[in-house]
Amino acid sequence: MKPFKGVSSARVRFLSVAEVIGDADTAVGILTFWQAVDLVRARMVKRARRAAGALAIRLTKSGKPRFATLTEEGVALFSGLAAGRGSDEFMLRKADGSPWGKGQQNRPLADACKRAGIVPPINFHALRHTYASLSVMAGAPLLVVARALGHATTRMTEMHYAHLSPSFEAGEIRRAAPRFGITPDPVVTQLRKR
Repeated sequence: MKPFKGVSSARVRFLSVAEVIGDADTAVGILTFWQAVDLVRARMVKRARRAAGALAIRLTKSGKPRFATLTEEGVALFSGLAAGRGSDEFMLRKADGSPWGKGQQNRPLADACKRAGIVPPINFHALRHTYASLSVMAGAPLLVVARALGHATTRMTEMHYAHLSPSFEAGEIRRAAPRFGITPDPVVTQLRKR
């Protein structure tokens, strides 16, 4: 069998912090989805148990339960979502109170992208790329990010998730590249084109 074209190449699409935060009118739409990414798959996972700044995710793609560490913002978000709910209830629900179905997050996310001026709009999975990329560029070790995403090794994270922005790469090279003490020689004349 021939492999599908482009499967091994990464889709480099993630949001910047500015795109995630947006302005007062757009922040809620993007942030609601972004904070939920990889913590609760709202359309298929019943309420994850919150314990000591982490979520216990019982139902995962691999079938193995795992813990997702939360930031202070994440703890506040999920504390509010879990308040008054039973352990068998969905944490994230649609406006009418019903649980999310497969693919039902696509339209609200597209609307949030439109309000935020994000062109082209991103899909739900690109929010995992955003989380991984921003975490790595903020200095989180690749292994830590890989485990947060539920990957057993750093390979998948490095190849497909932890993208670096060109400005970040340039800044890191300028900051960390070796210096050789080379100074321009005043006797050397620049060659001119004839």
